[in-house]
Amino acid sequence: MIRALWTAASGMQAQQLNIDVVANNLANVNTTGFKKSRADFQDLMYQNLKTAGAPSTTSTEIPSGIQIGLGSKAAAVTKVFSAGNINQTGNELDVAIEGDGFFQIQQPDGTTAYSKAGSFKRDSQGRVVNSDGYPLLPEVVIPNNATKVSVGNDGTVAVTQAGQNNATTVGNIQLATFSNPAGLRSLGHNLFQPSDSSGNATTGTPGQNGIGTISQGFLEMSNVSVVEEMVNMIVGQRAYEVNSKVLSSLRCSHTDVCSAARSSAPCTWAFLSANRKAMRNIRRKSMKRLVPIVMLLLLPLSSFTGAAPAARETALVKEGEVRQVLTDYLRNRTANLGVELNIKKIGYSGDMALPKGEVSYEVIAPRQWEGWGNANLALIVRVNDRVERNIPVRVEVEALADVLVAVRPLERGEIIGPGDVALQKRDMATVTGRIYRSPDEVQGKRVRTAMRANAPIRTDYLEKVPLVKNGQLVTIVLENDVLRLTATGRVKNAGAEGDMVLVQNLTSQKDISARVVDTNTVKVEF
Repeated sequence: MIRALWTAASGMQAQQLNIDVVANNLANVNTTGFKKSRADFQDLMYQNLKTAGAPSTTSTEIPSGIQIGLGSKAAAVTKVFSAGNINQTGNELDVAIEGDGFFQIQQPDGTTAYSKAGSFKRDSQGRVVNSDGYPLLPEVVIPNNATKVSVGNDGTVAVTQAGQNNATTVGNIQLATFSNPAGLRSLGHNLFQPSDSSGNATTGTPGQNGIGTISQGFLEMSNVSVVEEMVNMIVGQRAYEVNSKVLSSLRCSHTDVCSAARSSAPCTWAFLSANRKAMRNIRRKSMKRLVPIVMLLLLPLSSFTGAAPAARETALVKEGEVRQVLTDYLRNRTANLGVELNIKKIGYSGDMALPKGEVSYEVIAPRQWEGWGNANLALIVRVNDRVERNIPVRVEVEALADVLVAVRPLERGEIIGPGDVALQKRDMATVTGRIYRSPDEVQGKRVRTAMRANAPIRTDYLEKVPLVKNGQLVTIVLENDVLRLTATGRVKNAGAEGDMVLVQNLTSQKDISARVVDTNTVKVEF
């Protein structure tokens, strides 16, 4: 009995750690670059009561022994470095790593830390720094008069300065990789530090030697799935509760045994020795007291929770009905997205017994799931608006769509022509970022980030060709239904058709914002 007490206590300690890990994951669900943790457990030592293979007679041996486990313990809390969702922000200094790699950050003590969070800013000296003001390594300094910052897939940082038409390279972002990222030590503030287990950092250029590429205007978010963590939380709570019930049951049984022992205490050894018949009677009475206790120990845990509820009428929901609910949900989710859906896997099987009544279903997906690829869904089953089941379901969905790809390698600065792009069927789960779906959307645009042949063309890889340049003289137009005024102005920053640019009115010498109409005209909106 004492052994079982310690075993149940070890199980409660292990599940408490598991719940602590899940709670931290949920707390950081919206933390940029956060990587979730997973608690790993292992069983404790075993007590050998009978050894397998020991002789039972002179000619036979015991085929299987008796080993009693003494519980479980935490083996490790492991960081899971799977990719998080990539969100578009449009900020020039927001960059995301697609693939393997870490940003290098210089700490105040001069040591280097590593991070997946690509939300950077400029400090008073023009250095690129993280949210805590720690500079990015190698150091990148952006001039104060820079009007535009571009970051290539290979980490090249270029700026366009006032009065210049061509971009100037001001630095290169280098990424670091580790042989065992799970061995990195967390420092907080989205930073990691190498350990003997992780190995030393290997730095290199993004896109080379297996290192991931960099995407400007995007951020890698947390890889925490709320649905998965809620399922883990429920499992941990149930395991903790069962171990707690074991302790409660053993405590009650121990109290009954002690009471039975105290009731037979007045019988002394001398009296028992003098009267064997009396001794046998006392033993018989003691056994009668102990039999109910033993029977209690043999009952299932549910017997200790009170009287069993009255049986309810049940109805059987067939597996096919549940799978059809999930199938309809997946198809409706992508119905207006122009994709061909192929549901490869729905991780649900078996019929379901429910109380009789009006059955309704609700499917909950991860907040940032687009409707394709792998995902853990939660199927909520209600009867008469009361939740009866909360079922985790793993799905795998292929979504084929026409995606615009580069027919040939495209270099930075090239203008897209009709023969440079083509439509190909691609599984959307393999495509990252926002992409173009029609050739008409890219005609006449300029390549901002170099692309290899057959690469999907993302919206941040192209830019509109500027119609007006910095320093160019243009006509400023201000008009409404009854009035039209014009003036001559000088453009202070380049802009494409439809862009807002800053223009100096040469008459008043004031700077105003205007929208580019054509190569010689900008229009003031009011």
